Amino acid sequence: MQKKEIKNVGPIIGTLVVIIVLVIAALYVFASHINRQANLNANQSSSTITIYSNSTDDIQTLKNDLNNAIK
Repeated sequence: MQKKEIKNVGPIIGTLVVIIVLVIAALYVFASHINRQANLNANQSSSTITIYSNSTDDIQTLKNDLNNAIK
C-alpha cells in the first residue's frame, strides 16, 4: 500500500492572509501620505488677498503698498 502525502494548507492560507493584510495596510499608509501632501500643497497655494485702501496717489507710497502686498 502506498501512503498518500497529506499536505497541510493551513500554513499557506495563514501566510496569504498575513500578506494580504500587509498589502492593505501599506496601501492605506500610502494613500494617507498622498492625501496629507495634497492638503499641504492646497494650503500653500491658496493666498490671502489684502485690500489696501489708500487715498494718496504718491508714487512712492503706491510702490511701497505694492511691495508689501507681494510679500
